[in-house]
Amino acid sequence: MARVYPKKIRENVYRKFSEHVPSILEEHKELFNIELASQNFEIYEGKIKGIYEKICELHVLYGDRKRRIGPTATSKLLHFFFPDLFIIWDFKNVREPKKYGESSDEYLRYLNDKRKVLLSVVDSYKRCIGGSSVQAISAIENLRASELSATGFGGYKKSITKMLDEINYC
Repeated sequence: MARVYPKKIRENVYRKFSEHVPSILEEHKELFNIELASQNFEIYEGKIKGIYEKICELHVLYGDRKRRIGPTATSKLLHFFFPDLFIIWDFKNVREPKKYGESSDEYLRYLNDKRKVLLSVVDSYKRCIGGSSVQAISAIENLRASELSATGFGGYKKSITKMLDEINYC
């Protein structure tokens, strides 16, 4: 279950984000063009770790003490801004069972583990259907949107990274 901040603390979190996140995003703007399945993913590992660390270490007032944003909120924020690159992780369903730590190195290890799964699925799809990796990912995302639409749950397109996140809850 996700932690829900009281209203006063949420306002502090939003203010902190609005103060710091725009400059952090500007500093890491080249990540907007990278996807988890990108061939040149390794080139950006330092930037990925850097943006994770900067956001994770932001502090907000929580009652009468300062508290860092933390890894789960960081991954959610990163996924919001970079939905094709970052996957959400939390303690209960991801980090604890798989023995991942909270550091940027551990988050990068998690992304690389999920990247291997993604590339395997994409390669299998390409072998069966043909086409490029980009076409395979788009087809998988569209297939999922059609499936949701057919069940009455709406047909919005989810990123492949969001689908990988949802697998954690199975």
